[in-house]
Amino acid sequence: MITLRDYQKKAVDEVFNYICNNKGNPVVIAPTGSGKSILIAEIIRKSLKWWPGTRILMLTHQKELIEQDMDKLKNIAPELDMGIYSASLKSKDASHDVTFASIQSICKNKEDRFNVVLVDECHLINNNESGNYRSYLGMLNCRVIGFTATPYRLGQGMIVGEDTIFDHYIETISILEMQKKGYLSRLSSKTTSITLDVAGVSKLNGEFKQGELDKKVNTLDNNEAIVNELANYITMQGVKHMIVFCTSVEHAYSIKSLMNQKEIPTVCVEGAMDKATREKAIEEFTSGKALCATNVNVLSIGFDYPDIDCVVMLRPTLSTALYVQQTGRGLRIAPNKDRCLLLDFAGNVRRHGPIGMLSSIPKDKTKGEGTGIPPMKTCPECLELLLASTRVCPTCGHEFPVHSKEFRLFLGDVNGDEETAHIVTAWTWIQKLSKKGQLMWVVTYSTQIISSDDGESLVKEYLVIDENASLFARNKAYMRMRELSSILDLNPSDFTREDKTIDFIEWGKRIAIQGKPAAIVTVKDGDFTRIVSTFSNEEIEREMKLVAEENMLLEDTMKKMTGELA
Repeated sequence: MITLRDYQKKAVDEVFNYICNNKGNPVVIAPTGSGKSILIAEIIRKSLKWWPGTRILMLTHQKELIEQDMDKLKNIAPELDMGIYSASLKSKDASHDVTFASIQSICKNKEDRFNVVLVDECHLINNNESGNYRSYLGMLNCRVIGFTATPYRLGQGMIVGEDTIFDHYIETISILEMQKKGYLSRLSSKTTSITLDVAGVSKLNGEFKQGELDKKVNTLDNNEAIVNELANYITMQGVKHMIVFCTSVEHAYSIKSLMNQKEIPTVCVEGAMDKATREKAIEEFTSGKALCATNVNVLSIGFDYPDIDCVVMLRPTLSTALYVQQTGRGLRIAPNKDRCLLLDFAGNVRRHGPIGMLSSIPKDKTKGEGTGIPPMKTCPECLELLLASTRVCPTCGHEFPVHSKEFRLFLGDVNGDEETAHIVTAWTWIQKLSKKGQLMWVVTYSTQIISSDDGESLVKEYLVIDENASLFARNKAYMRMRELSSILDLNPSDFTREDKTIDFIEWGKRIAIQGKPAAIVTVKDGDFTRIVSTFSNEEIEREMKLVAEENMLLEDTMKKMTGELA
């Protein structure tokens, strides 16, 4: 008998509480390593104990998951009557109390009926009325309980909503909580020497087009550079079990060949293999005969080998679910494994966010796609990929310099989705009336975005100074003008009248003729660009010096990892 963890017991209780008191279908969010198969088995066991005669269908899309879920139920409740309905497992028997089935096989069965359907990896169910799952579940017209680590669909958003199968979330535990409690391994994400270029690759249904992506990514130059770097990491980090996710079967075999040429024993696992060949390849990897296993997507789901200590991403993806699934292969804990190395040549960590702080999950659980990527930076000592706000690298202890006024250069962010640094080449101050007839200063900055060759751009700021304006508007103008005065060595008290009111017009004139800030930082705020900081020449010089020092250290570390330095 397996003893459930506290969060597992709570999730099981919530499932029964919901289905007993509501008419809808809940979905259980269970991260990798949280014991999803145990939750499923316990719910099945209790259902048959409390409601004898209930017919339960455990539905999924992959034979490995069928076997995994059924084995777990046998361990928890071996006395239960259970069978399999799956062509790939050579059994089509739906006469038992519990039937473990593949959707591809059971959807053709129009005769058997079930009282409850449990769906593993339920994010594969379309939000709209299409696909095998929706067609089959619509025919059964029964209660459905979903299970997934990733409750969202590419291009469709969250899987709970008005037009979806599910209408309620039951959360178990977060990845960060599991890592803190020691249930999951920590991921150590490293910045690689190259990031695979996806410029010009078209998209289809919210994902990169497979053929175009493979043609762009799967080149000899890319593959040789990547394999050279992998060989160095294997030597320097002592990697023993590396799994590599590629863009195509040809890509997977190419990486395998190059790894073997470097005398790194590598196998390739692909979908077209017969069962015996695939099992032999996996056995070579798990036994340690092969240090590395390449694949496309075969090992993303249902392959739970805790000793994996390095995940390599060579497949750029816009799918948060796929990113989480592939990254999750390295999250399980094992003896003598304190963390798992994540080598992301695909740029997926920057695209989706760290595994425990995903940015591309919609904030509104019923609508849309993700709403932003967290700014990241690289530790120059150990190449760890970190959130930009990190002050001390948790891997090597490197202390980042504290930039004045939280100054951060988001290089290359020319769209202004995050804070963007501009060099100011000129500015003008003009007095105008707003649409409400209120007096204001219109400040126009001519700027050059740092690390951009797009030429000059104009950034405008509106400072309302009318005595009849709101206190908020006047305070905003006061704070900006005071900030500029600090940079230009002006004393704001010189523009305060005897009656304690402020002469904004004279103050603005003096600022305008005194000079300009050396740089500004802007952020996109809806349809508008807002200025968040201004900087003097001295501050810019200091910041640039700190950035240059960090970059030099980063360059040296990168050369060491790619074998260019002795």
